[in-house]
Amino acid sequence: CSFTHNSQYQSQNIRIVGTSWYGDVAVLELLEPIDNLNTLTFADNIPKIGESIITIGNALGRDHNSISLGLVRDNDFYINKAFPVISISNAIYGGNSGGPVLNTSGKVVSLINAGFGDYEAYSWGINTLLLKK
Repeated sequence: CSFTHNSQYQSQNIRIVGTSWYGDVAVLELLEPIDNLNTLTFADNIPKIGESIITIGNALGRDHNSISLGLVRDNDFYINKAFPVISISNAIYGGNSGGPVLNTSGKVVSLINAGFGDYEAYSWGINTLLLKK
């Protein structure tokens, strides 16, 4: 497989490590190094209820990223009693899925997964401890 990144549209070889239709996520492995690639680090702990968070996404398919501040509403929430997610107060719109949810130290605590309801009032992110497995 290959994917394209950055404004120069350079193609890179990748391997699909795993996917989850239900979680709307894929884990990819780069098979070649990428020069000057900025990366984020996963946090080692689940965020606490009330902890400040930052979401970064591409809301509504716009040409630039959007950034929102919010709080963790629930850190032990399960969709359909099977899929662990973190409930967040940030509004989530189409195009945000897969973006990081960061703690105030800049570490990834979740990946944006879904929003539900009018104005996307209920929003969830995949627990990064699950993603690390």
